[in-house]
Amino acid sequence: MANDLERPRFTPALHKGCRFNRTKMWVKLSRKHWAAVYSIAMAGAGVARGHVVGSSDRIGGYPETTPISPGDIAATIFSSLGIDPAKHFTDSTGRPVPIAAGRPIRELYGAV
Repeated sequence: MANDLERPRFTPALHKGCRFNRTKMWVKLSRKHWAAVYSIAMAGAGVARGHVVGSSDRIGGYPETTPISPGDIAATIFSSLGIDPAKHFTDSTGRPVPIAAGRPIRELYGAV
């Protein structure tokens, strides 16, 4: 599938969400979830193969470099589809609603 994503005129983005980190098991068989760090895989739409953006601290609890929000991921997907994520649409009551509350992740495309 990744090879198909590189064909000319084939630009959909593929996004695969992954789990976020958890602590080791506690005595009472429960874990603390660290939702500040998680991993995703993206392909297609010009995303560089094997490119890694950001890192966590040594225990995987918090971003160490390049924190990215879910809004940034949404903005990246919309941008890759040719939709300006900074624009708004109008809801059923006439209020403007932002398409995405983030910035496209330009580092995925090799630009810093």
